[in-house]
Amino acid sequence: MKKQTIRTFALVLSISAFAVMLVLQPKETLGNVVTQPDSPLPNADPVIARYAQAINVSMEEAKQRLVLQDQMGSLANKIATNESTFAGAWLEHLPNMRLFVAFASPNGKEILENYVETVEWRELVEARYARFTTKELEAMQIQTIQAALKTDIPFESGIDLPLGRIRLLTPKPDEMKNKLEAIDSIKDIVPYVGYDYKDRMSQPAELKYPYLLGNTALSGCTAGFVVMRSDNNRRAMSTAGHCSNVLTTNTGIVFGLTGNGNGWLENNPVPNPPVGPFGEDMDIQIHDASARSWDLTNVVWTSSTSTASVTSSQLKAGTLNKWVCKFGNTTGLTCGWIIDLYFAPSYAPSPRYVRVENSSLLAATCGGDSGSAVFESVAGGVSALGILSGGADVPCGNSGNTYFFYTPTDEINRAGYSILTTHYKQYFVQNVWWTETNCTEYKRELDGNGNPIGTQTSQSCLTNLPAGSSGTVETYDAYSSGEYWREAMWRGGVGYNRIVPLNSNGTINWGAAPAWSQCCTGTAPRAQGGYVLGNYFVQNVWWTETNCTEYRRPLDFFGNPTGTQVSQACGTSAPGNGTIQSYNAYPVHGKLREAIWRNNLGYVRDVPLNATNTDVNWSSAPAWTQCCSGTSPRAQGGDILTQQ
Repeated sequence: MKKQTIRTFALVLSISAFAVMLVLQPKETLGNVVTQPDSPLPNADPVIARYAQAINVSMEEAKQRLVLQDQMGSLANKIATNESTFAGAWLEHLPNMRLFVAFASPNGKEILENYVETVEWRELVEARYARFTTKELEAMQIQTIQAALKTDIPFESGIDLPLGRIRLLTPKPDEMKNKLEAIDSIKDIVPYVGYDYKDRMSQPAELKYPYLLGNTALSGCTAGFVVMRSDNNRRAMSTAGHCSNVLTTNTGIVFGLTGNGNGWLENNPVPNPPVGPFGEDMDIQIHDASARSWDLTNVVWTSSTSTASVTSSQLKAGTLNKWVCKFGNTTGLTCGWIIDLYFAPSYAPSPRYVRVENSSLLAATCGGDSGSAVFESVAGGVSALGILSGGADVPCGNSGNTYFFYTPTDEINRAGYSILTTHYKQYFVQNVWWTETNCTEYKRELDGNGNPIGTQTSQSCLTNLPAGSSGTVETYDAYSSGEYWREAMWRGGVGYNRIVPLNSNGTINWGAAPAWSQCCTGTAPRAQGGYVLGNYFVQNVWWTETNCTEYRRPLDFFGNPTGTQVSQACGTSAPGNGTIQSYNAYPVHGKLREAIWRNNLGYVRDVPLNATNTDVNWSSAPAWTQCCSGTSPRAQGGDILTQQ
């Protein structure tokens, strides 16, 4: 068996016969190899540690290099966006860190100097001349793919930017070459096609219970970045399009793309014909995950115990030879070098994927990794590159499992989405009715464990009383589910409810609040508090001091109550003596936080949730703690909102 030819970062890349290198003379190089890398510390950033091991440098130098890698990529992307003669860019890591930028113009050096004039590391950037621009190479590659598909020979395709040629990977390179040279329609292209031996083609990387970046697990695949929908700025969860259309978290929460599911987009390149509006060009699936009881933020797992903020995203143009990683359920953290920005896998022969060659003996990707986030380490966190699609068609752990490839941000953006990079914070927001004419909204930021931090702010409530209602405000409840703030109120023996939409930044859109709807009449409860756990809306209703009923109702894909409501005696209990005046409950970071006013005394406590955050562990409830005293509010209701 012939060994597959792989171009790695360590090679000094040669120049084709039609290329002449234009060099900005370096004054001093950065990144000389040291004798031995530091041993990764237990609390070391795992991405930086992997890079330090891969090129045998210290942790400190690895950190500096990855910062420089990010800066170089940003420069390359800027040039790619602005220059019509751009012919590709790539990095070199050994023996020194360098950036090469190619132009299909004899004035490449002058063009580049306009961009690096104020760059501190300008001496590390070199210009090269190339015959074809990247757009011309893309067009040539598509023509080559169309011709190769007619040969019935298995193949995959890419573009070798340093050599300015189309790359075909096939188990029969000689036969493929002979057949393509006989096709007149591409006779002008075949001189710029290279043929590399590859015995097996790629496959999608799915079919295993995964680990979700963003703190939640899905069945069959791994979830990737949180994305923003361009037309309404709503947050959503991404994964690979070839994953199952019905995905379940390890807590039993279901996402669906079929029927009345909450999916926004499926583009699956695997079937023939492909499913979705973009055909074979991308492997992506988008779910409106905000319809469930957790927050979607710009945080991803980088190991089983560490997370990082997604501080930026980037297009692929400036990423060739960058060191990047992914974290999937099956293989965990694997990293490598981007070797092809125009990879066309056999099952989706479109040159829009990006291929990464693994640098270690670890399997690059296995079943269950599909959809995982691909990222680059940058200062303050990670930069998003794309969503994993597949890898080598070999058994997991086999020595040939050396690469993975992904749908880049270019395609995610083209589909109408952008990766969430803005930092969001969690706030507890509460409306407190002190009287019928005095309602105060309180707001306070929460830390990473759900505990209040900073200064509490207050203002007059933006909610209002039901039109035409009269009498005493008896109870009020508010909670967030889906993309709505849901309110319920009893006043004068009449019950009302409504759902108010949230803005894209997570605030409540009171300007779009509908009129209240009357739902019921009769004797109002003493107090009530509702919250979402897993697939259910749960509500504790105090009808009297000795009668508390828990009501539970399933939610549909959009967070709306559906199906049959069931009831039982409350698992909670009341402290103190006298009249129960108000009650509120909301889940936060593995616990149910309760607050109650009874006989003009206020009490609070945190009750732990079970391991899957789907029910309250009432048997482990601590004693209530008295927090305050005085005239109690008429009613109160609040929940967690994630906002800018």
